[in-house]
Parts: sequence; C-alpha cells; structure tokens
Amino acid sequence: MFKKALFAALALVFSFSMISCKERYEVTENCKPVLFRNGVMTDHLNIVFVPSGYEGDFEKFRGDVVRASEGLQNDVPFKGNDIPLNVFWVQKEDRDDNSFCELGCGGIDRMICCSNIKAKKLARECGTTDTKVVVIVNDDRYGGTAFNGYAYITRHSSAPRTLTHELGHSFIGLGDEYPYGNATERSPNCDPSQSCDRWKDLIDAGFADAECASGYCKEGGFQTNGDTAMSFSGYPFRAVNERLACCAYQNVTGTYPPFCDRFINAGVGLNAFCDDHQKSTMAFVEHPYAVELEKNEAGEWIVSGESSLSPMYYPRNLVDGEGLGDTVVEFEDKGRVTKEIRFFSTGDSEVFHLNGEISRVQAALEKKTMRLILSLEGPGFVEGRSLRVNRRSVRRWSGPQE
Repeated sequence: MFKKALFAALALVFSFSMISCKERYEVTENCKPVLFRNGVMTDHLNIVFVPSGYEGDFEKFRGDVVRASEGLQNDVPFKGNDIPLNVFWVQKEDRDDNSFCELGCGGIDRMICCSNIKAKKLARECGTTDTKVVVIVNDDRYGGTAFNGYAYITRHSSAPRTLTHELGHSFIGLGDEYPYGNATERSPNCDPSQSCDRWKDLIDAGFADAECASGYCKEGGFQTNGDTAMSFSGYPFRAVNERLACCAYQNVTGTYPPFCDRFINAGVGLNAFCDDHQKSTMAFVEHPYAVELEKNEAGEWIVSGESSLSPMYYPRNLVDGEGLGDTVVEFEDKGRVTKEIRFFSTGDSEVFHLNGEISRVQAALEKKTMRLILSLEGPGFVEGRSLRVNRRSVRRWSGPQE
C-alpha cells in the first residue's frame, strides 16, 4: 500500500522543470503523480487516469486511481519497483460534459463506450503524447473495455483486475481468450494452428507455464496458453503473454524489464522473437503524425486534434472486407497521388503505403471518431497534402507543422 510519506515525496519529485524537452505538451498543475519513477516520463510506460462522471469529486477519483494502480502492480508485467512505469491522474473534467462515457452500450451490460477525443484532451494535462489513457467511470456496476489504445473501467470492486485485463489489450495488444471475445487470427496470443506454432519454442524449452490449450478465443476455434488474465480476471498472464509484454515494453521504453530475463535466451531468443513479432504485426514509423477526427451533429467529419508522435512500431491491423465499406478516407500527397481506404464495420483499421510510407486509419465505436497516423518525410512535414472523408475535404496543409 502507498504511504502518505510516499505521496509527499512523489509530489516533491514531480517537478515540471524536470520533464524532458522532448515532451510535446506542457505538463500542467492538473497532472498529479501516483507513481513517478526516476523523475522522468521519457522511456517509461506512462499511464494517465482521467475521470468521467465524478462531477468535481476529485478526492473520490484519486482514491479510485490509487486502488486500481495498487492492484495493477500486484501482477507481472506491472509488478516490481524496477518496472519503468509511471502512473498519473488528471484533476480536471471535460468542461462541456464531465460524463462522456456510457456503460452498457452496444446492448452489452459490461461494455463501456467513451469519447476518445475527450479522454485524450484530458490526458494531455500530463504533457506527453506517449501515454496509455485509462478512463474511470464513476459507476459501481461492473464494466470494462479497451479500444483504440484506450482502456475504460468502472469503480467496481474488481476494477484492479479489470484494469490488468484491459491493459493487456491496449498496451500489449492481446486478444480476449474466450469464445465470445474480440480476438482474431491476428491476435498474437491466439494461434489457429493445432501445435501453437507462435510459442512452440517456449513449450519445447520446457516452460511450465506455456502450454497449447484448445477451444479459446473468438468462436472457440483457437489455441492459447490456457487460463490467463486474458480469459479470467485474477489469473496471471503466464509465459506466452508475458513475453509479448516484454516486446511492448521494449517498443515503448527501449529496454526489457527484469521479468523478461527468463526469456532472453529461451527458445528463439527474446530479441529475435520481438523483432519477428513487431515486423509481422506492426510497422515502424519514423515520423508519425496523428490526426484525430470526430463526427459532428450534422454527421460531418471534422478534425479535432493533431500531434506528432514518437517513432516506434504501430499495429498493422487490416480491414476485413476491404473495398466494400461506406466510409472512405483519402489522403493526397503533394504530388496529387491519392490513396483511399474503405471500411464498413466499427473498429476496422488498415495500414497502407503512400510513396513507400505507412499510414493507419482506425474507426472507433459507432464510427463517431477516427484516428489517422500519417508517416511523414520529416518531423512535422505535411506541406501540400490534404485529407478527405467521404469525398469531403476535412484538412489541407499549406506548410510544415510544428
């Protein structure tokens, strides 16, 4: 448990002047530390909690954040003082709508739908764009969802265990390991082969917590590592998912945490495994530039935010039914060469190439928000390019962006 003295010490350590100049947003006094290791945000996994529906009761929200983050740190891959992990909470609410989430959306009692745009704006109180945003909904009922890199939970008593599962989605990129979940053959912890080829090297290396269990993931047609945190709350991640977490840490922080030591020379070796995993499921973007879009009341797409991101691997998710969708996104480069992507179901996404570079489109629940990650020639360079959604221009750049 956190001690009062620790909170005081963390508050002193959290000096805004210490934040690296690499951060692209100014850290404000509304960003409060719960866990701030080494006094830096760069090269760390930064989790930022933002509130929905607390109506100004920040003491209640802070207590929920502490409880959730303490529970999170009971489990590998988040356990231990040597994990490059920071946890912050935002003492601010959306000025137009302090409750921007819905529990029970999509006809599923436990599903939470939130405005990612509003969540991200609140998270920017903590400066860095390289965060994993967690929204806590002020509701005592059970609920949890992860979508587009965001995690949503309620303040239910099981919140810590739910958070561990949802970060398995939003941080590590794992799929649900139960038949009615969201996993597909692209989920790295769900293997369509009977021999579990994706982690057979760990089985052959004699890992006791690596196995090949059938009847899991979407429609029960996949093999997994057995019962894990992605199938039942409160279970450990186990070897297969822990190794994938090592790759996620290496991508975000540049290093492997100590819990990864057991995988360094196991099987094909950790470096070789992560390199293959990233290349097969992700794409490295040297100069990523994010454009956030949302649909207004008139049903038109508008740009709601833009920002430069850190160079790293980004998920390479392909659209099912490419070319058949009713939403068309077009990106035109300065040579007037246009690339378009169509998608028709919520959550579809695509990685495509523009003059040898990579861009990503992803739609959110109910297609009310979209995030476009563009790969540019240089930092902030988008001169002479334009973006259209459903044939309507939504953004044209006249010069490099800061």
